[in-house]
Formats: sequence, C-alpha cells, structure tokens
Amino acid sequence: MQAFQQMPFEEKRLAISLIGDEWEGRDGLIAELGLQLEQSRVGTKLCPHCKSGHTIRRGTEKGVEQFTCKDCKKHFRGSFGTALYRIQRKDKWQAYLRLMEQGYSIKKAAKELGISIQTSFDWRHKILSSVQSTLPEKIGGVVECDEFQLAESFKGAAVIDREPHKRGNDSKNHKSGKVSVVTAVSRGGNGAITVVVAAKKISSEEAGRALENRLEDKTLLITDENSAYNIVSEKNKEITHKTINSVDNRTKKPHDKIHIQTVNNQHSQIRDFLKPFKGVATKYLPNYLNWFVYRKMQNTNKEKLTEMLKTCLSAGTALIWLLKIFNDEVLIRT
Repeated sequence: MQAFQQMPFEEKRLAISLIGDEWEGRDGLIAELGLQLEQSRVGTKLCPHCKSGHTIRRGTEKGVEQFTCKDCKKHFRGSFGTALYRIQRKDKWQAYLRLMEQGYSIKKAAKELGISIQTSFDWRHKILSSVQSTLPEKIGGVVECDEFQLAESFKGAAVIDREPHKRGNDSKNHKSGKVSVVTAVSRGGNGAITVVVAAKKISSEEAGRALENRLEDKTLLITDENSAYNIVSEKNKEITHKTINSVDNRTKKPHDKIHIQTVNNQHSQIRDFLKPFKGVATKYLPNYLNWFVYRKMQNTNKEKLTEMLKTCLSAGTALIWLLKIFNDEVLIRT
C-alpha cells in the first residue's frame, strides 16, 4: 500500500486494472457473492426434483455448493436452475457481463473473450432469462399503456417460408409480418411491463391477456382510443380507464394528467436500444425487452455488475424460463 501511494497516476490506474482482471479471472466476485447468498439463505434449499425442503448440505465441489435430498435421495448442485449451472468458463463470466453492460453484440463479445459464438449466445440468454425474475409482478398508480410495431424476425431460423431479406430491417416497406409490443409504464417509477403480441393489431382478448393480473387495484390506466384496452377495466372494476386521441396527446403539456407521452417516449428508447443488435429474432425479443426494463431500473445503481451477478446466482428458474422460450411454450411476455 505504501508503494501504491508513491506511484504516478497512470501506474496506479494500470495496477487497478490488472488487479481487477485477476479478480475476475479467479471468480473472485462470483465466489464472494455466492458466499453472501449462502449465508443469507433462510431455511433449507428446496430440492429441484421433488420440491422437498428436507435437504442437507454436503460440502462444495469446485466452489459450488452440493446438496442431497433426504426424501428422493437425489444429489443436486446449489446452482441448479440458475444461469451459472454447468458453466465451464466462469473465469470469463464476469468479463462477459461487463461487455454486455457496454452493449457488445454476441459476435463482438465472443471475439473479445476468445469464446465461440454459440457459447456467447448461450451465456447471453441465460443471463437475460435470470433478469426476468427481478422485474415487478405488478405496477400501479398512473399507468400509461400503448403498443408499437416491430418487424417479425426469423433471424437464426434454419427454414422459413418466405424470400430472404436484410436482417433488422424495420421499415414500412418490410415484406414480412409485424408483431406488436404492448408497453405499460408507471409514472411512479416502479417499473414497466412489455408484452409481445404476434399480431399487427391487437384484439381485446390479446390486450386482456397481456395486462391480466399485472395492474394493481386503484390504478388509473391511460391509453389511446384503441377499444381493445376497454377489456381491462371491464374485468377489474377497481381499475379506472381513461382514453386520449393522438392529436390531443401531442398538444398536452408534461404537467397535464391525461396523456401517454411517457410510454411513447419509452417506445423510442426501446427502438434505440435494439438498433445495435441489428435485428433481434422475435422468439428472443422478450429477453431483450427484459434487459431494457432491467437496465432502466438499474440506471442509478453504481454496482450494476454486482447486482446482475447476484441475479444470475439467485434466479433458480432462469433455465426453466429459457427452455420454455426455446420451445415456444410461453405467452411472449416479460
């Protein structure tokens, strides 16, 4: 420490960088956070096979907790179901998270870390599936809701029944279909909801499914004049629904209560967020929308990498969610 204090500024910065690289290379932060989660755990860890709480800890193997279930007699790792389950190159995991935070594409991150594109793809979606568990179940207060369209994308699909075209093209002349992204934003700052609907124009049934059990009682829901959203207040009488037409919305001032300028601004932010990825497959669009909402929630957090690592270590249903997306078994909703 005495030698460090006497170093010139540039040498200090280089030393900090080298120490940080070594810390990441030895899984330092992962090990530290894993220990914190272990110590903060209340009660026993549930068995992922039979859901029993009668489990015992049987030490660690390569830094990962090992458990045995007394009921079904099966062994399992503490990381089972999380994004870190069976990850072989944990020495590069933290660096990969840092590159994600900097907006690196899958290919660019793979090249930077010397891993395969397939590994980079798998890591990204495991991480993003973990994020899903941290988003709010419901939002309330004054909630603005509207939808916007994106081009349907089959990027990465082996066989599709149409002529090929440039990836990521979201222009009005795009020949493929469209999907709608229903977005609900709370002005209170307690999160947002994004739902992908496989249709250019949503129906009452789809609007109801998208917002079902996602809005708190006593919520003031503000939408445009799309009648599809009427179903929300019809199903839940505790929700007040107000509408505004597009012309009036553009002339409203920020202090006016009835407008949807906040959600429209969020649509613009989502489009800007998706641009660097040069076309996201519709199948994986929910994961990227999760990421957008998560980043908004973490915008003022100075320890974003630490928080994301905690999420990856603790989200026990990440792989289940990811498998459902792979198999198209879920409503395309975040």
